[in-house]
Amino acid sequence: LSPLYLRVEKAGEVVKEAQEKGLGDHIMAMVRYFEHGKKKSVAGEYAAQKAGVTTKQELEALTDAQLKAVGLERVAEHYSDAFYKAYPHLESMRSKLQVHHALPQRLLEKKHAGLFSAQEVNDLKYLSGIPNDARIGKDRVHQLITNSWKEWLESNTNPTREQVLEHMRNLDQEYGRFFVPPLEKGVR
Repeated sequence: LSPLYLRVEKAGEVVKEAQEKGLGDHIMAMVRYFEHGKKKSVAGEYAAQKAGVTTKQELEALTDAQLKAVGLERVAEHYSDAFYKAYPHLESMRSKLQVHHALPQRLLEKKHAGLFSAQEVNDLKYLSGIPNDARIGKDRVHQLITNSWKEWLESNTNPTREQVLEHMRNLDQEYGRFFVPPLEKGVR
């Protein structure tokens, strides 16, 4: 069988599953749960277990305060999906852009836990597209920003929110000319 046939067959299975289960399960798959002190989202099943519930509907019904009480936080959708939903005209450039977190995901790690929420770090306000080919000399712009955050967080081991936001704004000022869509001054 050809690879194309297998992909089409798999797509048919996904559609069939959606029709059988309803869209609710697929919509829930878009919701992300973050565990306090970790920058990567956790599986819905793990989040449900940690929250002491057994179904996705029960998990979805929990308030943000109830989730927080068990060390979880809900984010409505994956950051790249939110970015391209807000900027559908950039969808055709998806393979040519990296979605950049102005507030680095490292801020969600245990070392900085509580400084910013997963909702804040993944908020559209703090997301920008950076073209893969954006460079200063031989260095990729996205990597220059990542390196700056790494060095800054290593030398500022206990920063305040305002110090983090100030560093972010400095980086925006230095590299914002590469962002897609262009970053308007004072937006962040």
